[in-house]
Amino acid sequence: MTDLAQNSTFEEAAHCLLYGELPSPSQTADFAAWLTSERALEQDLIDVIAAFRNESAVNSIIAVLATDSGWKGYSTFEELAIALIAKLPTVVATHAALAAGRPIPNPNPDLGHTANLLFMMRGETPRSVEEKALDRTLVLQMDHGLAPSAASSRAAVGVGTDVRHAVLAGVSVFSGDLHAGAVGKAMEVQARITDADSARTTAGRWRDGEGRPYGFGHRVHKGQDPRSGMMRDVATTLSDALGMHRPLRQVDLLVDAVDEEWRGTLRPNYDGYGAAVYRLLGIDSTLATAVFTCSRIVGLLSHVRGATVRELRDAPSSGVHGARRPRGRRRRLHRVSRSGPR
Repeated sequence: MTDLAQNSTFEEAAHCLLYGELPSPSQTADFAAWLTSERALEQDLIDVIAAFRNESAVNSIIAVLATDSGWKGYSTFEELAIALIAKLPTVVATHAALAAGRPIPNPNPDLGHTANLLFMMRGETPRSVEEKALDRTLVLQMDHGLAPSAASSRAAVGVGTDVRHAVLAGVSVFSGDLHAGAVGKAMEVQARITDADSARTTAGRWRDGEGRPYGFGHRVHKGQDPRSGMMRDVATTLSDALGMHRPLRQVDLLVDAVDEEWRGTLRPNYDGYGAAVYRLLGIDSTLATAVFTCSRIVGLLSHVRGATVRELRDAPSSGVHGARRPRGRRRRLHRVSRSGPR
């Protein structure tokens, strides 16, 4: 994902994960246009979000994925995947607006996927440097191998669950603090750092077993998280462009304190610098997991799809079931759909 994050937009990376190859310029344009056309929510889904406005944004996402209303008419994996990816930012922005008592924002068809997400959450068109920073962040978040969420979605598919509910199984994992929830927790910890002393106090408490070191260490990457270096570069570029240095400085103070306390054995992970990027972009910590989900849903869909290379049959709930790869020569899927963007 680091290569994709360095060289691809959200749309290009999402296309690559769904179809197994980078798109041509015309395919990217078609893919982006299709995403744009699917952003709006039906009233049934808005009503579901309204019912969960006093809960977490992730719970709203889970509730939206669990309801059959609003998902009818998607008869192929491709159609459902595009709809899920396109609508999730609108779900998050709608939840945030309803929770705060603000009018529900409308998607901006003139903006790309990432810029539109920021626009709906903040009410203003983002600067290009902000769009690029979040674009790289979302691409890095899209997939991380057989993480707990991907394993859950794969397990659901293995017992015959339809695509939407298999994705729901993966997203449900995000309601905890140790997977997608770690970004929001890291944001909260960083915001409390005022100087080197407070950073050392925090590191010391972690060392004594008081709380988890959010933003540090990784179950898979025992040394340095390969994504953390790129995220620090993204945070640095954004910090310099915006003239806002406090969030990144707070991370650096924590890194120095943890390095001293653990003698270099506990290194910052992606979440640490990702949290700084979110804070620089004005994303509230309560929405961090939901924003993460807007990206990781692409990876979950790619895991669910697995070996599927042909259009899938309808399911009674419009959840769409998977299909196994037929024997023989693999058929390449490089088009967006048989009829192009809708």
